[in-house]
Amino acid sequence: MTDLARQRFVIARLADFCDHRSQALREHREPAGYLLAKLAELQEPLRLLKQDVLRGAVDAFLAKLDGPGAASRDVDELGHVLDRLLSRGDFADAFFNLSEHALASDNGRAHARAFLLGLRAQDHLGEEEGAAAPDEAWEGLVREMHGRLKLDVLERCARRRPLDPRRRRFLLRRLRHSAADYCAVLRVPARAGEAFTPFMLPRVEALVEANRRFLRLLRRL
Repeated sequence: MTDLARQRFVIARLADFCDHRSQALREHREPAGYLLAKLAELQEPLRLLKQDVLRGAVDAFLAKLDGPGAASRDVDELGHVLDRLLSRGDFADAFFNLSEHALASDNGRAHARAFLLGLRAQDHLGEEEGAAAPDEAWEGLVREMHGRLKLDVLERCARRRPLDPRRRRFLLRRLRHSAADYCAVLRVPARAGEAFTPFMLPRVEALVEANRRFLRLLRRL
């Protein structure tokens, strides 16, 4: 089950990031670095939230597997979750273990159970620095968020001429306004039914990454 305290922490940190009235930011000597540090605080709770959601879906599937067997629709439902939370390699391996042939025998079901319980959700934010090759689906999601936040406009403004402190403050304020507009759809959860979905969690990750990339660009200019 999803730990709602983690989700509340994520929303609270996103609110800190989006707060353009923050006195701490105004007084900070390197505001882009300060905001990057705020985003870094989200990496571990987001990873744990994804693992919570993954384990919840796996446990629900395995409870059905203990009965007469998993129907194809149960495999499909689990597949929708795995597609959003696993790496491409783990997803392919999972479906090899969830094939009709694999689940037809006691030994195959036991192997599928062990495999599913050992899965780890992909930590895009943690893998970003050392990735040997880009994950196309992840890059597409980050590009989608980049456009949603209109970061292309901010990048053109940033590159137009040398940045002075006043223009940097303006760009950071616009960055946080855009993030705040997107975060307006996020709710502080009061019950399990309000937990982040497998659809939403990667988008929160992509929101963090799109902002990280812009802030790193700003520090280089």
